[in-house]
Amino acid sequence: MKAIDWHVPAHLYDFVTNMPELMMAADAVICKAGGLVVTESLAAGLPMLLVDVIPGQEEGNRDFVLKNGAGDMVESPIQMLETLAHWTANDCKLLHERARNARRLGRPNSAFDVAELVWRSALRGPMNKRGRYGLGRTRLIDLFTRNNIPWREAQVETFEQFDE
Repeated sequence: MKAIDWHVPAHLYDFVTNMPELMMAADAVICKAGGLVVTESLAAGLPMLLVDVIPGQEEGNRDFVLKNGAGDMVESPIQMLETLAHWTANDCKLLHERARNARRLGRPNSAFDVAELVWRSALRGPMNKRGRYGLGRTRLIDLFTRNNIPWREAQVETFEQFDE
């Protein structure tokens, strides 16, 4: 791809260490259907032009992207150029549509959502034999103290409802 004369501003990179910055500056991503790059592209609201799929391992990612209109699959350099031309025709109408679909699917705060879920579960504690959350306030404070986990009184009191 680096040997092609693009006739438009194009930046092609090998391995990079500043992927978030590059993604925020991009209009689209040309990539494999790998789980991480698909997830990151969706979180950034970037449509994907998928160029490769590992059978069995990445087919579900490809199918998800295509089914939801967040990208297209190409199988040759010519098809890639044709698809890019199609995306950018009519004032980039299709590119913008693919980007809207990617933004709709993306979960840019998912790491925070998971951390919140783990935190709430830790505060709630394990279930007792009656199917209730059996870790009371005192035991929770002891658990935090023994494991050097910083806590505030308000956090522990907020989750008293789980002790019932």
